[in-house]
Amino acid sequence: MPRPVSIHDEAILDAASKVFLAQGYRASTAEIARRAGVSEGSLFKRFRTKTELFLAAMNVQSREQERQENLMAGVGKAAIRPTLEDYGRHLLTHLQIVLPRILMVSSSGVRFAKNYLPTRCPPPLQHAAILTRYLRAETRCGRLCLANPEIHADIFVGALSHCVFCETVFGHQTASHTAYIRTLVDNILRAGLLVASGTVPVGRAKRPRATKK
Repeated sequence: MPRPVSIHDEAILDAASKVFLAQGYRASTAEIARRAGVSEGSLFKRFRTKTELFLAAMNVQSREQERQENLMAGVGKAAIRPTLEDYGRHLLTHLQIVLPRILMVSSSGVRFAKNYLPTRCPPPLQHAAILTRYLRAETRCGRLCLANPEIHADIFVGALSHCVFCETVFGHQTASHTAYIRTLVDNILRAGLLVASGTVPVGRAKRPRATKK
């Protein structure tokens, strides 16, 4: 008896990506299954919902494990400014892909909170969590002094999301991406005193000691 043909997830995701890009989120899962050469039942054994399939097919569910490992490997060693600027460039590029696709799903009335497992979180929140972990680690090392790393991470990710949203929807660009990211990094470094280098953030200049008479 011949062995049954094993259909890899990649075949389903490839078919789903082509159909969604051509027809939008309202595309039929029956059409996706037909192109992938599987039944709808088989499709939903691999992906719980149509939205979960969409997120995977359109690369919305980012695999950031390697990026996070590289970021954390530099804690206490790699220079903070270029590390944050590099992460900002990566994040901006990723958001340029992800946000238009998230808008496509949201415009169909789909709520993301209902389509994520407890162990997952949407991409922008995932990036904020990764950046928070990095900033906390650098604060523990004494190279930054941030009272609320999670807020700074939210501001960083939120600003880049706003940048991409305005460019995508309105065609508006406040500044070059390089200048935009550099300014965001400057804000973090000003807020977080670089203890190791002795740098003092703006607004915290040391006052000269009073001389005794």
